[in-house]
Amino acid sequence: GKEAHYFWISTEWLKKWMRDASDIGPINNSELQCPHGRVNFRKITSMKRISPSVWNHLQERYGGGPPLTEEHLCSDCLTTYIVQERDAREGKVKK
Repeated sequence: GKEAHYFWISTEWLKKWMRDASDIGPINNSELQCPHGRVNFRKITSMKRISPSVWNHLQERYGGGPPLTEEHLCSDCLTTYIVQERDAREGKVKK
């Protein structure tokens, strides 16, 4: 596949790692995923972008995942959201 420019990582996990790296479990990005298993754009405030080299270092050391890159943004969820927003706006206009 295409080489990733960046990886997403859970802000919560990163905060724990910064506080005490000796007592941290594996990376847990599951909270960032939508029902389709891809990046949930609504959780954008719960994640940070990190470089592939930093991701590889953290992943090798702590394990966990799943790896989520710019390729993993869920277009299905985004499309659904846009359609719902448009329909809501049009509904308000019609009334």
